[in-house]
Amino acid sequence: MSILSSRRSRRIRPYVTALERRRAVEDRRFRKFAGLVALRAREVV
Repeated sequence: MSILSSRRSRRIRPYVTALERRRAVEDRRFRKFAGLVALRAREVV
């Protein structure tokens, strides 16, 4: 049982890390976009 779980985690781990990396990149992009929008809104007001 332990061997099976370790094998499964080994197979899933790279997929999870890739998802986390993509999420981090999207979060960074969103923060940049939100910052630009906030600056524009401030300029308009």
